[in-house]
This record gives sequence, C-alpha cells and structure tokens, in this order.
Amino acid sequence: MCRRLARSGAKSRGGCLPGYEKKDEWLAKMRSEGLQVYAAEGDVDDYESCADMFYQISSVIGPVEILVNNAGITRDGVFKRMCPPTGTR
Repeated sequence: MCRRLARSGAKSRGGCLPGYEKKDEWLAKMRSEGLQVYAAEGDVDDYESCADMFYQISSVIGPVEILVNNAGITRDGVFKRMCPPTGTR
C-alpha cells in the first residue's frame, strides 16, 4: 500500500510496532526504489501509543489525509478452516 500511494505522490508512512527489527530494512528497500516513505511507530493495542504516533506524523508531514487500516492477525492461513466468531451463526 505504501509503495502504491508513494508512487501516486502521497506522503506515505507505514505503521509498525516500536522497535520493530525489520523497519530499517523495509525503509532502505523502499528508498532504493526512489520512494519517499517513512515508518510510524506505535502499538495499536495502546491508545496513548497510537495518539503519539498520529501526533508525530502530523507534526512532521502534516495532517493524515488517507488512512489504510490493514492491521490484523490470524493463526490459520486457510480461510475455509476458520470458525466464525462466537454467537454469529
């Protein structure tokens, strides 16, 4: 998503956990392609961490105009084996 948005001229930041070990590698790869992308560190499980992340973004590159939420996790990679949430049948 960051790559496509950056190629379209958007100021693009990818979110990651604070101290994420692959952040620098990702940034280097994107920048080697000539893209101006940045990493925004924050823990989506912590309100204050997210608030600080958005403050850091807006104070450096301006207001957030596009937000893509793709945070999620699943332990089972095959959709047909996943069960619906409790009480949704």
